[in-house]
Amino acid sequence: MPKRKEVKKDKSVTTEAPMDQHLQEINEEIYRRNIELAVVNKTLSLLRKLYQVSLLTLDPASLSEKMSEEVRVDLNMETVGVFSFHEADDTLYPFIFSKSERLLTALKHTGFMFRDFIINSVSAKPVLTNVIRNKIPSLNSRLNDVWGGIINDSNLKTIAEESHIKNVLLYPLLSQNRTTGLLVLAINREYSGLSDFEKESVKNCVDVIAVALDKAILYEELQKANEQLEALDKARSEFITIASHQLRTPPATIKWFLSSILAGDYGKVDDGLKETLEKTARTNNSLIALIDDMLNVSRIERGKMEFLFQEVNLLDLAKITFEQLQPIAKEKGLKLAFNMPKSVPQIMADKEKIRQVMNNFIDNSIKYTKKGSITVDLSSTDEEIRFSVTDTGKGMSEDEKDEIFEKFKRGKESSKQSAGLGLGLYVAKVIVEQHKGKLWAESQGLDKGSSFIFTVPIHNGLTETTLVDLTKTQT
Repeated sequence: MPKRKEVKKDKSVTTEAPMDQHLQEINEEIYRRNIELAVVNKTLSLLRKLYQVSLLTLDPASLSEKMSEEVRVDLNMETVGVFSFHEADDTLYPFIFSKSERLLTALKHTGFMFRDFIINSVSAKPVLTNVIRNKIPSLNSRLNDVWGGIINDSNLKTIAEESHIKNVLLYPLLSQNRTTGLLVLAINREYSGLSDFEKESVKNCVDVIAVALDKAILYEELQKANEQLEALDKARSEFITIASHQLRTPPATIKWFLSSILAGDYGKVDDGLKETLEKTARTNNSLIALIDDMLNVSRIERGKMEFLFQEVNLLDLAKITFEQLQPIAKEKGLKLAFNMPKSVPQIMADKEKIRQVMNNFIDNSIKYTKKGSITVDLSSTDEEIRFSVTDTGKGMSEDEKDEIFEKFKRGKESSKQSAGLGLGLYVAKVIVEQHKGKLWAESQGLDKGSSFIFTVPIHNGLTETTLVDLTKTQT
């Protein structure tokens, strides 16, 4: 009996030992994988934070500061710093540095701050050249690989010892394969002791920071470019205003003298000379209209276009405009007709500016119609007054109908048929809209004629005023 018990005991020892070893291996594997999973989760959490920062922040300084702090805290580093690299002067400029409390204390003891030191002549430093020029990340054990020759070795050694810095990681920040900066990571343990997952975490964070910082810098550059464009646009607008006023004086004087001569103020004018003077007057009036368009565009852009609203009869304006332009149509051999109503209701409007729109419609049709006819139509309903000009001219494509009322836009063949800047219809659109009206163009296609129409409500709610702030009302 005792022998049997001993045999059982021996068998138990031989079978349980391998099982215990196997369980230990399983536990070690579970522990290892749990560690890896914890690192992965921590990395994903950090990346999520970085992405959130990149979405919510576009200011480069603020973005760099927040990202540097997140990376330093989550990955337990002593400092995370960003330099911007200026290739033109081969210099690294300190941008943002996030520092641990003990590193900050060490820096205060030595009287140095990393952000205070510009690194000149990058190409003269082998380590930095390899990172910046060759775009290869670098692992270094000494702070003087970065700040050597700028901060003395004794102070750098004190800083490293007091802050427990063991390694310095340097990564190039790239934008379209061009180095725009340098990321500095100072860690308080040996890099070789980091797990593969931790090393991958660092790399992923570097990529996110590089992309986010590049986006922020581009945004800042765009803002600066927009500010410069706005300044240039303002200067251009002011120049156009001044130049247009100066340009307007001579033709206005010519117009006054021509009117006086044609009226007989300087004696009788024979028929041959009169015809020539009338042609000169029409050409001069076209020049004045062009200058007025430039002035109006300048006023619109500055939000200072003046409107003098009063009770106006659009039929009277249409008659005057029709009569003034009829000789030009006749000279081109075009039939200009006016479907004239007996009457239309009076409305509150700017008399001169509505006449300008009518003039623009008819004058454009005359310019771009080689043969055929132009018909002016004025009508009214209980709600609105409608003015239209229909011609047998060059017509328009669908794309042109959408673009023709934009500033400086003209039809594809317009420049071959008539001089102009493409401002008249843009100004007309603004004027009609300020009268609470609508403006549009119709055409069956190229070489099938066009119609230009505007409508204004009879009860538009406008009151007598001399100034409209277009910056608040323009659509």
